Amino acid sequence: MKVYFVRHGEGVHNANHLYSYPEAPLTDKGMQQAKFAGKRIKTLPIELIISSPYKRTVQTTNIINKNLNKKVIYNDLAVEIRRPTEISGKNRYDPDIIKIKKQLDKHFHLPNWHFSDEENFYDLRKRAFVFITYLQSLKQQQVLVVTHMVFIQAVVLTMMLGEKLTASVLLRAYKFFFLETSGLTLCEYKDNDWKLITWNDISHLADSSNGFSG
Repeated sequence: MKVYFVRHGEGVHNANHLYSYPEAPLTDKGMQQAKFAGKRIKTLPIELIISSPYKRTVQTTNIINKNLNKKVIYNDLAVEIRRPTEISGKNRYDPDIIKIKKQLDKHFHLPNWHFSDEENFYDLRKRAFVFITYLQSLKQQQVLVVTHMVFIQAVVLTMMLGEKLTASVLLRAYKFFFLETSGLTLCEYKDNDWKLITWNDISHLADSSNGFSG
């Protein structure tokens, strides 16, 4: 089984340094990125598309699927890490928001700590496990997942480390395993084990003045 993960195109929150929120749409640049990704993905033998139901992922999925015309399943398991309401959609550089984020990072490793209504590390890792099990249950052997950066990081690291994945590793991965908007990642499930084949492929943006950031 091969699972192709694609991060959504650039959203207005990405362009304006805001924390993720479900209703954030794609920018014009994000739509172009999705079109370039779609041209690349149409050459792949995709059988099924699974998408986060957030607005930017739905838009990315619709643009990509113009070239594929495949069944789409919108799955709440594939949404981005849930941020607390207090910072959702807020500017990352606001001093008050920075204080909250520091608290979140400081307590990220504690199983029972929540600032308010967000997912902590254990919530996210559990969701990643459930999503991986879901993928393994599918009959299709070529699946495209349109989703979000932190969720892709969490899923791939859970594939590799399982319950050995720690909060500190995921926090470090946020910058080290960065994913460009519309970046492609490929994982393969074979002989009851997962393998990472490709990470953050953005070759489809190489000729675009709108997207390639090297």
